[in-house]
Amino acid sequence: MNDCFELFHSSNINYSCRGVTGFTVSKIYFCREILPVLLQPFIKTHFMTKITDAYMQKMLATIKPYCMVILKPGVNTTMENAKEIIWEHGRRNFALRKEGKISLVCPVSKEADISGMYIFNTSEDEAAYIMKDDPAVVAGIFEYYIYPCMSFPGDRLK
Repeated sequence: MNDCFELFHSSNINYSCRGVTGFTVSKIYFCREILPVLLQPFIKTHFMTKITDAYMQKMLATIKPYCMVILKPGVNTTMENAKEIIWEHGRRNFALRKEGKISLVCPVSKEADISGMYIFNTSEDEAAYIMKDDPAVVAGIFEYYIYPCMSFPGDRLK
């Protein structure tokens, strides 16, 4: 047992395994090679990466202003041709992404008081100029609210 060590010692706990219940375990031994594999899910979810002050300063020096646009349901969300208008709204979103005006488009996938969110790579004025011509905004299906925000260039969804 030189390569192994006792993980815990218990005589008071009842365990169950594969339908057999009520047995007790006095000692559990694991080989040193096995324990990291067993603990990996726990380690990933319970311990955060250590971030130094120097790293924070380096990252904060790269921060850039963006605009966050929140879409909320408008007065005409149930209008007869809303689906067709939202389809064209989506087409416009794809074009704005392709042009580099928008970094992130996040429609909300359930009925809520928020319909979606964008991160624009523009000034607040330019984001407002772009949004005022959005077909779903013009039709009253969505209302928009613009907020300045900051983030790190290159951040992305995984």
